[in-house]
Amino acid sequence: MSHAGRFTTGAVITITALLTLTGATTAAATTPHTGPNGTLTLLPNPQPPGPATTPQPPAPNQHTNQHVTEPPTAAPPLPTNATLTETLTYLTTTTNHLHQLTTQLTDTRTAHHATQQALTTATTHATTAETDLSTWARTTYINGAAPTTNQLLLQAITTNQPINDALHTLPTITHISTEHATTLTTALTTQATLTHHATTTHNHYQATLTAHQQTTTHLNNATTHLHTITTHDTTALTTALTTPGGCPTHTDPTTTPPGIDIHTTCTHLQNNAPNPHTAAAITWAFTRLGSPYACDGNGRENPLTYDCSSYTTRAYQAADIDLRTNNTSPSTHHYLTATDPRITRPTDLQPGDLVFYNTCPPGDTCDYNHVVLYAGTTPDGQHWMLHTNTCNTGAKLEPFWGTTTDPRYITTLRITP
Repeated sequence: MSHAGRFTTGAVITITALLTLTGATTAAATTPHTGPNGTLTLLPNPQPPGPATTPQPPAPNQHTNQHVTEPPTAAPPLPTNATLTETLTYLTTTTNHLHQLTTQLTDTRTAHHATQQALTTATTHATTAETDLSTWARTTYINGAAPTTNQLLLQAITTNQPINDALHTLPTITHISTEHATTLTTALTTQATLTHHATTTHNHYQATLTAHQQTTTHLNNATTHLHTITTHDTTALTTALTTPGGCPTHTDPTTTPPGIDIHTTCTHLQNNAPNPHTAAAITWAFTRLGSPYACDGNGRENPLTYDCSSYTTRAYQAADIDLRTNNTSPSTHHYLTATDPRITRPTDLQPGDLVFYNTCPPGDTCDYNHVVLYAGTTPDGQHWMLHTNTCNTGAKLEPFWGTTTDPRYITTLRITP
């Protein structure tokens, strides 16, 4: 039987009990009794029960009390004709969005489970409170334990009981009935609130799950798109490095300082390189601006992701100087301890040099450093470097940090054929 059905039955008995307490029921409940000696008395009024002992419904906890205000949304799909840079940016953004949806799924599932547990407890309390009230009302009706005011006065007179004491009994009984009814009302209200919240959390979970599935599909499609354009992009890069110029005409604006014309800057630095190998390495590094950083070294040998040392290594690999060992780019530690004769320590600084810095946080001991590709100077006197060094960002062109002017400076290495 449903909770609503049980409450309907209890409600009839409750109304009867309350009417009895106010003297509005039939006289059968309190019919006077004629004793053996012919005197008229009332049935003994049994000791009224104590206060209602039904447990209080549980208060909503941090999970059941959370309010879902904004529905989750799926990440939009990648535009059909997205460029390489746009695709890489989309992959980073959408992956972060997917992580957020995963967290929401866990939180919403936990909230719904907690609400269901609280609802089960509240339903039990409501059933118990309803049973207690119905039982008390039925017992009171059968035993005639709820006399009217006139009957209490009659009993007081015939037993020489003080009238004030007799009248005091009526509000006591009324209070007990009210307490039972209040307990039931509170339990049912809590039950209704939790039922509504359980529905809300369930709907929110389903919406989050749908958004998660749609975002996963969009992310997979974007990955497929990336693989599709990678071959074309690699061919384009190879062509760019073997034809006059080869500098990019545009790039992600977040990879360069404001106001920089990427093609003009690249062309000038390329033309002022000390040799063709250096020029090729600088050009390649420019064409890879915006490529994602291989955070913690993950994916540093992938075609389109780099950490600082694999970025500079593959720039020279594109210039036909392969410094890798077993197809693996040297780390900064390996660079600084290398015995390869193609790696030297110059006494001056020129475009194409690899400049190393100690970027370990103060007080920490690190087994890594940072390396940048020094690109040279533009007509305005600004020195430039190309590098990558931050998770969730890409390779970028920045003003050169310097050597003697930067306390983090370690040394400079030069790459030769």
